[in-house]
Parts: sequence; C-alpha cells; structure tokens
Amino acid sequence: MSGSGYDYDALWIKIEKIITLTCINLCDTCPNVDNCFELLGFDIMVDDKLKPWLLEVNSSPAMAMDGVADSIVKPDLLKDTLKLIDFEPAAKYHQRITIRNSQPRGKS
Repeated sequence: MSGSGYDYDALWIKIEKIITLTCINLCDTCPNVDNCFELLGFDIMVDDKLKPWLLEVNSSPAMAMDGVADSIVKPDLLKDTLKLIDFEPAAKYHQRITIRNSQPRGKS
C-alpha cells in the first residue's frame, strides 16, 4: 500500500486477472504457429475506487511515438516484447545455423 492509502498491488492483480481471462477467451481464435506472435493492447479504465474496467482490446496496437508518453513507454515495451518472445537477431541466427550445419552428423 502506498502513502496514498490505495493498494496498488491489489489493483495490478485485478488488471492481470482481466488480461488473463481475456487471453484465455481468445485462445481459440489464435492460430497455433511457432514463428509468430500477436501483440495486444488492453485499454483499461480505473475508477475512483481502484476498480479496473476493460474498455477494449486492440490487435496489433500502434507503435508510433506520437507524444511524450509514447516515447517513455514504447521503447521498454518493445524491449520487453522481444525478450519475452526470445528474439534472436538475424546475424546470431545465421551464425548458430552455420555452426550447427558444419558439425558432423551421426549416421542414422
């Protein structure tokens, strides 16, 4: 609980629950493909009692940096997204494949 008297940890738990339940609901609509992902943008309003309300979910939200808030939030969002999907830069991928392909293969 912060000095304001609001329990922000409880708020985040409620927001995470909304996001989790929404994603579970979307599972049937998402293709099961190993080499792609979908970034979703959740618009959540918080009322004066710290109750979160889901307004909408955006598929592939805009990543343009049109304002100060965007330039603060979106670079870290992109870094976290790439970390989460375990992104591998092309040069590193090609190096790994070259090494793998140059190793002798066992007879089958």
